[in-house]
Amino acid sequence: MDQELPVNREFMLPPHYSGIISKAVDFLGGVRSAKSVIPTLAGTKLSPKLFGVHTEPFAGGNVISARNHRDQLCFVVGDAAPLSVWRSTSCPSLDKAKQRVARLLMGTDDPPFDVNVVFVPQWAYHIDLQMLYVGNGTIALHSFTKQLELVNDFYFGARGGAKRERFGRPIKKLITTYRKIQSETRRVLEGAGLTVVETAGVFPLGVVDGHINNGRGMGPFFCFCNGLGVFPDKVLVAHDDDEDDQFIQFAFECFSNDMKEVGISVIPVGGHLGGELIKSDVRTFMYEQEGGLRCKITTLPKKIFRGSGFN
Repeated sequence: MDQELPVNREFMLPPHYSGIISKAVDFLGGVRSAKSVIPTLAGTKLSPKLFGVHTEPFAGGNVISARNHRDQLCFVVGDAAPLSVWRSTSCPSLDKAKQRVARLLMGTDDPPFDVNVVFVPQWAYHIDLQMLYVGNGTIALHSFTKQLELVNDFYFGARGGAKRERFGRPIKKLITTYRKIQSETRRVLEGAGLTVVETAGVFPLGVVDGHINNGRGMGPFFCFCNGLGVFPDKVLVAHDDDEDDQFIQFAFECFSNDMKEVGISVIPVGGHLGGELIKSDVRTFMYEQEGGLRCKITTLPKKIFRGSGFN
């Protein structure tokens, strides 16, 4: 009988998931089950452990590792992770699915004192579209309200009226739709000993089945939340300093200022990298990838597996 591992809150089903709950594959984001991956990698020089291969079908974009102010390792997991485990396996319930996810991340049936797993609701199909661990026990959490303030601050006065209305109307709808999810996410993160900084970290104008959909023509877009906190006091985000859209430049400045207030420096990684990382302009890259650096860098290049039989 499975040991009952603690789950920190009642599962909150995001409103837009109700129509696709039977399609668990929509939440997996390219994850392959260990049964097919491990034998393939075992025949190569690559160790499965290097790539986090595991037996539970949930995507890495729905797990963020952080260290809270109690110096405790904290795994922040999106609700879509246990949802995909529940719908893709013989797991009898969501609570059991949560326990399986928690056990996998902690590596034991006996939860250690210095490791914690918390589950958060999500409006995006991956939580690394809506939050970023920046270090120092701090999570940058996207706020639709801050997104609206960004629009109003930039497109002020009579000249900006048309775009203020064009962008403001759908953002106000997102504020209403996801208000409960936003407040519950903040409550859970702060309860886990993490500082939450609300910021305009991404620019969705619509969300369809958990995916960002800004309609015809991409327009201005950025996704700073999908960055990499790789230093004690620095975070890398996808942004081109040569970006000619003044609104995006303004958004980057505001995000950087928000991070500066908690002692974090933001380092832009732009189109100058070229090559395998970013083959188009940064704005298009972020929109097409529904993310930025974290998603791209944690994806294995196909050429690594050429000749290995890996599909």
